[in-house]
Amino acid sequence: MFNDPQMWETQMLRIAVFGALLMTSSVPASAQVLWNGIKAGMSRADAMRAVPQLRAAEDGRSLIMEGVPVMGSSFKAFVNFEGEAVTSVALVGSGPSFADVSSGLTQKYGQPSAPRSCTSLGGGIRICNQDWMGQLMKISVMEMSKYERASITVTYAPMEKSML
Repeated sequence: MFNDPQMWETQMLRIAVFGALLMTSSVPASAQVLWNGIKAGMSRADAMRAVPQLRAAEDGRSLIMEGVPVMGSSFKAFVNFEGEAVTSVALVGSGPSFADVSSGLTQKYGQPSAPRSCTSLGGGIRICNQDWMGQLMKISVMEMSKYERASITVTYAPMEKSML
């Protein structure tokens, strides 16, 4: 089913963006800066002013920016919305390992709030996740891998009121 590398990458991007949208669908708007000047609750127009390289994604629900440098690799940034308000930013790509991204986030934000957890979905597909929870923001790193090919997603989202 995923023998074609392009098909694999497209499917992993869809899963990562859907996961980021699902994870943040009930997140309240706030003035928390999530990534690169993008704030939770910001409008599409304000997000595009903050990061002029953003453009509308094919799904029409998010804004996208290609060529985002992450540890020497090129990632795609997805700015996700609920209605007209930013709910999260997901950086999706491959190149650096989960361990490298985790180490970089630990250096920047301190120790993760929980140890890394992994789940096998069968068919050689495995998902690993680790979170950093700050006072107002949750950062998640997710790795989806099939055999030797892995996709890394780093999601920045405001904390839900129930988590504060």
